[in-house]
Amino acid sequence: MNLRSRRKFLSLMAASTGLSLTTYLASCRQESEISTNNTSPNSSPKLNSLGLGGSMIMIMLPLAYLLEKSQLREAVTEIKFSTFKNHDQLKGLIASQQVQISGTPTELSASLYQRNIPVQLLNVMIWGVFYVLSPQQNINSWQDLRGKKVLIPFKNSMLENIFRYLSVKAGLSPDRDVIIQSTQDFPQTVQLLLAKRADAALFSEPIATSAQLKGEQQGTPLYRVLNLQEEWAKVTGKKPKIPQAGTTALQSLVNDSPQIVQLIQTELRKSVDWIGQNPDAASELGAKYLELPPKVIQQALKFTPFEFKTAAEAKGELEFWYQCLAEENPKLFNGKLPDDRFYSS
Repeated sequence: MNLRSRRKFLSLMAASTGLSLTTYLASCRQESEISTNNTSPNSSPKLNSLGLGGSMIMIMLPLAYLLEKSQLREAVTEIKFSTFKNHDQLKGLIASQQVQISGTPTELSASLYQRNIPVQLLNVMIWGVFYVLSPQQNINSWQDLRGKKVLIPFKNSMLENIFRYLSVKAGLSPDRDVIIQSTQDFPQTVQLLLAKRADAALFSEPIATSAQLKGEQQGTPLYRVLNLQEEWAKVTGKKPKIPQAGTTALQSLVNDSPQIVQLIQTELRKSVDWIGQNPDAASELGAKYLELPPKVIQQALKFTPFEFKTAAEAKGELEFWYQCLAEENPKLFNGKLPDDRFYSS
């Protein structure tokens, strides 16, 4: 059909519907513009604001990647970042919805969920960084801790629960055979141990490495006398892997912004690969957020097993982990384990 015939045809069509040719063509242009401006299913998601936070442990490295090296900045207009010094602070920020995505111990995420705080565990990325340190080289087993004083940060914490569980399995009775002294935080624990106010202390990374380096500087070397990942494998028959920490999302974010949550999952999976391939750069980046020298972070990476699994993929390992913790502390998860809705795919 030539141009003149096409115009005549359009005129007849427009006349039959009571429209002028100009109006008809304008209508076509408007529909085209609306179609172009609409967001397609494959277009990039966009969120005005996101609260992101993390505990001062090695989970901070993937979060730092998310903040500085991922595509999240392109998808979110404003990211508000917070660090947590203790679990009470974290619980307050999550309960008030100031933080929608948090890097946390998996035990804490499950505990929040079982207390009707609407969260969902997205993934597991850190698989056990628990170590008992001591200035005494002659401590090599649980039996060597009999009659000793052991410092454990944060009363009723995951650190204390796993220590009690494993010591019982090794034939000790906590509080009778071992003197457990709770401390207010990691810095106080390091200070007391280096002052030899206790025989040993339980740490996670990167504080275990930081304590050892500080001990070297002060002429009080600290030794890794128990690797709790290996002890876990001995008593459970499982691999020396503990699903210790990952990221948690508010359920409202999962419901309202699924594309953003999926982007976060994708970028965190990339972060684990990047950390493994770039330990120097990862140490420099992590040092900014953990408030520790890059040397400490780089050394701590040698003791930190990173592996990305969605919560659904790690569900079996998580449930076994939770069952063991609940065996030691039945009130930990409000009497029962999380249901399937807790585990994100």
